[in-house]
Amino acid sequence: LKVSDSLSRFMIKTFELQIFQPLEIDTNQLKDGIVGQPYEQELFANGGYGIFQWKIYSGKLPSGLLIDNSANTISGIPSVPAYQSLVISVRDDDNRVSYKDLTLHIENSLEIELEKLPDAVKDTPYFENIPITGGIGPYTFDCEGLPPYLTIDQRQGIISGKSTTSGINNVGIYVTDSSWPESQRIYKKMSIQTVSVVTILTNAVLPKLIRKVPIQQITLNASHLSKNWQIVEGYLPAGIFLDTQKGVLSGTPMDKGNHVFRLQVTDIDNQTASKTFIWHVTDTLAIKTNHIPDAADGNDYHCTLEAIGGIPPYNWRLKTGELPSGLLLNDTTGTISGKPEGRSTRSFVIEINDSDVPAQIVEKEFIIDILAHDDLYIYTPSLPDARLNCTYQGSIEGLSGNPPYYWHLESGVCPSGIQLQTTQTI
Repeated sequence: LKVSDSLSRFMIKTFELQIFQPLEIDTNQLKDGIVGQPYEQELFANGGYGIFQWKIYSGKLPSGLLIDNSANTISGIPSVPAYQSLVISVRDDDNRVSYKDLTLHIENSLEIELEKLPDAVKDTPYFENIPITGGIGPYTFDCEGLPPYLTIDQRQGIISGKSTTSGINNVGIYVTDSSWPESQRIYKKMSIQTVSVVTILTNAVLPKLIRKVPIQQITLNASHLSKNWQIVEGYLPAGIFLDTQKGVLSGTPMDKGNHVFRLQVTDIDNQTASKTFIWHVTDTLAIKTNHIPDAADGNDYHCTLEAIGGIPPYNWRLKTGELPSGLLLNDTTGTISGKPEGRSTRSFVIEINDSDVPAQIVEKEFIIDILAHDDLYIYTPSLPDARLNCTYQGSIEGLSGNPPYYWHLESGVCPSGIQLQTTQTI
């Protein structure tokens, strides 16, 4: 550049101007993980300037996983199953920030729960599920060594047909899940026996239940006329009862989880047969988020709604009302994001359904205020739960106004042992 004054004196100086591409996150999908096994997901970004700093902007990583900024990775050994919606942010040395809405799925290892397939009865229809736990659906099933009169549904894992001869067949079961980028695949050998005596016909995998929701009565069936039913191993879910004369299950389940038990039937000729059953009880689906933070006109906005219970993955939708102009709802992660346009107050209802069959469906109403872009407001909608006698730290984020911010309690008190710092950390 050259500058000159009225006396024709001048000075020339050379400047260097660097132009950088906009900062963007390239990672579009997070790897699925398995509880108890090492996990590493490299994070990629392009553009921007200098060293990148990664953090979880909204949501939280499952227990056992952390962001390692020195390696640009999410890594660790996850200790619990999780289906988490996350907004990941990256910041460069010029304080440019980019966001990406992602989902992290951690599941238990894939397993087949039975050691032996339920007996078949000669000349009687056979219909049994292969019970599995862990892994990520949908699943693919295959089987080797089945007798010719039985077939397997590769999508549902149901072995069906009508036995024509008695005997024992050794079979091998393959199950493949949909974990990404590498699926889990397991193999298990077991036997299936075809008999001509009394046997229990009811499917070993009973219909899924919802905790604290009364069930429709289930009548157990046997190949011969029965006179007595009893539990010989394990326990029914708490709240469920067996009518030993009629073979009827009824009640209201109170405990979630997989419940395994063995029932025995006695027919009118005093022949007995027993069978192992598996019953899965899920928590009632609920939207955990009670409030969403306000937004500022023209500023980036990200808020991830949390759900508990049911069977992930979930599907979110805007049932009634409208989101402020410029904001959108991600139907997979439940994240509301974008740049709101114009000051307004909106009320809307969000609906979520899970992957159970039939699906659980719940809804909740929310209100959001769009403030002027320079109005000071508190962005953090809620604080993480604390554990007694454990170190606690929760960060509260303020936006707009003129930083630095100074914080104080307006009402109420912090729990004993926890203090509010003026640096926006509890």
